[in-house]
Amino acid sequence: TMRVDPSFTGISADGSWDVTYEISGDESGPQVQTFTMADGEISYTSEVDLSTPSSKTTPKAKLTLVSPSP
Repeated sequence: TMRVDPSFTGISADGSWDVTYEISGDESGPQVQTFTMADGEISYTSEVDLSTPSSKTTPKAKLTLVSPSP
C-alpha cells in the first residue's frame, strides 16, 4: 500500500482543479490517479494498493496534469 499525501504550495488555489499523477513501480505498469482540489480543500484517496516486483522497488509518483474541474 502506498500512502498519498498531496499538498499545495503557491499563491492561490481558488476554483476547482483536477490533479492527475502517475505512480510507477507497480508490476502491472503505471497507475494513473486523479484528485480534486476545490478552494484549497483536497479530496483524494489516501492509499493506493501496489504489487512491486521486489521489496527493493521504490514506487514513485509524478505529477502529469493540472486542469480546471468541469
